[in-house]
Amino acid sequence: MLLLEDPSRLAGPVPPGLTGLSIGGDHVRWLWLVPITAEEHRYAKNEGSDALVRRLAQQGRSWVVS
Repeated sequence: MLLLEDPSRLAGPVPPGLTGLSIGGDHVRWLWLVPITAEEHRYAKNEGSDALVRRLAQQGRSWVVS
């Protein structure tokens, strides 16, 4: 799994606005789960998660799995 703080980095609909929630005065940070293959995981380990996100975006991958 790839954890994304900003799913709009990948194709797909506009993510819902989830701001405004806080717990104990700390703002909640939402993370989006994007399934990835074993090869994509190895790529992220070698090149970094930002490089993987750029690669997925170039491939037109969406943050929405259908």
